[in-house]
Amino acid sequence: PPSPLLPAPARAITAGEVSDKMDSHQENAFIAGALDMAASFYDRAGKSEKAKCLIHWYYEDERSIPKILGLFENYKDKEAVDLLYVLVDRHCGK
Repeated sequence: PPSPLLPAPARAITAGEVSDKMDSHQENAFIAGALDMAASFYDRAGKSEKAKCLIHWYYEDERSIPKILGLFENYKDKEAVDLLYVLVDRHCGK
């Protein structure tokens, strides 16, 4: 049996956990945090235009949040971050 003293393996948060178990403040914090980290990753990988596009899309396009939340509702069993990356790639390119 696994030791209770060792941490459990990391597990991704599903879209359903975000949409069903988090209040709106927690949802927004999770999504903003994930996208800010992605933008930082893209910038450090030399993809600064994609990073800027991601930030602009999320923070300035009023359609981004409903699109994200709708996708989470439709694909509750999928990893939330994976769904975010799909949307970013669709909006900002690969």
